Amino acid sequence: MTWEYTPTNTIGWNPNTSTSPLVRVAGDFTVTGTKSAAVLHPDGTHRLLYCIESPESWFEDFGEGTISGGKADVLLDPDFAALVDTSKLHVFLTPHDEAHHLAVTSRAGSGFSVAAAPSAPAHAAGTQAHDLNGTFTYRVVARRKDVEAPRLAITAPPANEKGPPRLATTAPPTEEA
Repeated sequence: MTWEYTPTNTIGWNPNTSTSPLVRVAGDFTVTGTKSAAVLHPDGTHRLLYCIESPESWFEDFGEGTISGGKADVLLDPDFAALVDTSKLHVFLTPHDEAHHLAVTSRAGSGFSVAAAPSAPAHAAGTQAHDLNGTFTYRVVARRKDVEAPRLAITAPPANEKGPPRLATTAPPTEEA
């Protein structure tokens, strides 16, 4: 591994890994261009998938839960919970059917609770909340516990105001082509 030391960061580069070079950065890392992954497509080309950016430092987790008798309790992965501020979780729910509506009824350090209510057509047909069963997916977003990252922090402009050179990219072929 080749290392370059700077006053506040350590950058490591190993060109001899089995599949591709490995880069590690210890410290803050700012990019003025885009960040993307080059993913092999089934047609043999590589396609760019871009990072989602945020004005604050967040981590997120995804999963699936089960409604039974109109209720569900979801436990966070303990490894995820150990890394985030669980006092203010943002939980987004998507039901897998149209028979009920979902709401987060409580949030705690270990997880959250969900309650289901029948949709208008289900309620009109006599369905009660305790009759509801099904599955849903969730997305949990929480601030990182280990860093202070001010919202939309101002940073120094890059030395080259025009930015770094861009990789040559082309649009993927269309169906009409």
